[in-house]
Amino acid sequence: HKAQLEEPRVKSSGLQGYPGELTIEELEECQKFVRGLKELSPSVTEQVYSFRDVEEEPYTICRWLRATKFDATKILERLDENQEM
Repeated sequence: HKAQLEEPRVKSSGLQGYPGELTIEELEECQKFVRGLKELSPSVTEQVYSFRDVEEEPYTICRWLRATKFDATKILERLDENQEM
């Protein structure tokens, strides 16, 4: 995952928060998010990767994390809370 996040196949033209444009802190939060997903229900993982047919994994990870300004704990908590509904 880390290599794809650092050097994506498709470049984002300098947009912050996208693969290839991540800070060290954002990259660490991406890795934390991926590890945390493994601890949640498979239905949550399915929700996160629901656009996998049209979106590569690094872009999926960044899209979810941009929603919380790259706070993996916050987005994992939201996903966990929503699965209980």
